[in-house]
Amino acid sequence: MDYRTIPGTDLSVSLLAFGNFTFGVNWWVDVTDDEAIAIQNGAVDRGVTFFDTAPAYGNWRAEKLMKDTIAYAGRDKLVVSTKFGYALHKDPGEEGSHRERRQDFTKQAIKAECELSLENMGIDCIDLYQAHNLKHAHYTDELFDAMDELKAEGKIKYWGVALGPAIGWREEGHEAVL
Repeated sequence: MDYRTIPGTDLSVSLLAFGNFTFGVNWWVDVTDDEAIAIQNGAVDRGVTFFDTAPAYGNWRAEKLMKDTIAYAGRDKLVVSTKFGYALHKDPGEEGSHRERRQDFTKQAIKAECELSLENMGIDCIDLYQAHNLKHAHYTDELFDAMDELKAEGKIKYWGVALGPAIGWREEGHEAVL
């Protein structure tokens, strides 16, 4: 396996990342929790160190599946990325749907979601915390303040933006890289 450092960070990651979206929603593969964890652990055994998940993937299921893999590998051996921004308690979505759900990028929601993600995965700090499909309206001082506070509290190392497929966000993505 080859490894690289993500530019602008000290995060050294495997070139092959493992995203566990499908385990959260069971769209393309229907696996039990034990099977999903075994597959994730197998990726670790093959040198994968970068794992990406999100609360929106199965309404926290995918994040929770990371807990055993993190324990299996050892926290210091993995770079863990997750996302924030969907108001899953207010809009859990529809089974099998890929429709856009309600979002909440207020400081209170961001910080509460971070705490839940940390608990779900059994970790103290998220290496890369990504705003999930944010819109221009969400680029606010409140968002930046929340990220600064989470970094100062040691709950996240870095943050960025994750934009989904086939829904748009060209301008948001351009702004995110500037």
